[in-house]
Amino acid sequence: MAGRRSAELREVVLLRATLGHRHVKRQVPSFRRLQLQTRAIAGWQDVTAAKLQKEQQRRQAVRHHYLCMLARGLAAWRQAMQAAAVKLGMQQQAARQRERQLLLRGWQELAAVQQHRSALLRRGLAAWRQYEAQRACKAAARQRAQQHRACRLAAAVLAGFAAAVQAGCVKRQRLFAAAMHRRVWLLRRACRAWR
Repeated sequence: MAGRRSAELREVVLLRATLGHRHVKRQVPSFRRLQLQTRAIAGWQDVTAAKLQKEQQRRQAVRHHYLCMLARGLAAWRQAMQAAAVKLGMQQQAARQRERQLLLRGWQELAAVQQHRSALLRRGLAAWRQYEAQRACKAAARQRAQQHRACRLAAAVLAGFAAAVQAGCVKRQRLFAAAMHRRVWLLRRACRAWR
């Protein structure tokens, strides 16, 4: 600030020395107007730079928030998938244990009744094959249902995130357009005042 004033005083002294006192009086109001306009534009540039920096910081904070929310969502989704896998594993283990118990009982009955051994064995094997086929069908259907649910959940999470990002982008674009409109309006007013 002091450097500007000393430079302005040097210019005024130089103008007086070169042009004479009368000519300087005519130049001083235009010089003062130029000085005020220069200060106004410099102040406007400072305000604009501060607003841009604040907007950049806000954008970084919003992006950090979105990334944190996405990480939390994915962690919760992974945890849900792991819990579902553990539950499925326990169900499968219980089913295998039941199958073992059923087979053991079947073999004990077959050993006890030897005269009907071949007939019972054929019936038991046919029933066992039918049970295995049904169990395989049910397991495949259960697995397809779980995959479908996981895909739907992931799609819903991603769709919600995309909608939030889109809304944020639209809002930022509108804010930026409003800021640009305000800057242009201020610049026009400054230019009109300068003329």
